[in-house]
Parts: sequence; C-alpha cells; structure tokens
Amino acid sequence: MAELMAKAEQGGDTETKKAYKISPMENDSALRAYKYHLLTGAYILVTAGALFRVYRQPYNRNMKIDQIETIFKATTLGAVIVGIGLSGKINKARSAQGEIK
Repeated sequence: MAELMAKAEQGGDTETKKAYKISPMENDSALRAYKYHLLTGAYILVTAGALFRVYRQPYNRNMKIDQIETIFKATTLGAVIVGIGLSGKINKARSAQGEIK
C-alpha cells in the first residue's frame, strides 16, 4: 500500500491518484450530495422527539391532538425554510421567463 501511495505522489497513473488522494472539492461535493438526506433525518428526529414529549404528557386527547398538529406544522415549516436555504437559489435573479439564472 505504501508503494501505491508513493507512486501516486510521484505522478503515477490517474486511478492510483484518485484512490489515495481526495481533494477538498470532492469532500465538499460528497457532503452536498447528502445534505437533503441529513435534513430529512434531522426532521424525523426533531419531530419524533417532540411527539414523544406530547405522548408522555397527562393531558386529554383533544389537547394532545392540537399539540401534534402544531408540531407537524412547525417542524415542516422549519424543514422547508432550511431546504430552501440549502438549495442556494433564494437570492438568484429571475429572468422574464421565470427561469433561475
């Protein structure tokens, strides 16, 4: 393995370079590829945690239903806002046809 790494550093074949050298751009693109998966996971965790808190409360059923509705509205709105922010298209100029440039 050390021989392959040395060969990559000396300018060996491109496959060896790719296998042992990951540029910061490639790390960044890997994170970008999974950002919506991470957002979905965070949404599920936050929603489940809030629902668990409501489940443990000793209130009557109607009050719990109102709280559950509020939890879904708040977490969904938060996830949508974060998703729009992650997309990076919110500050882009729009043309007359409505396309994002």
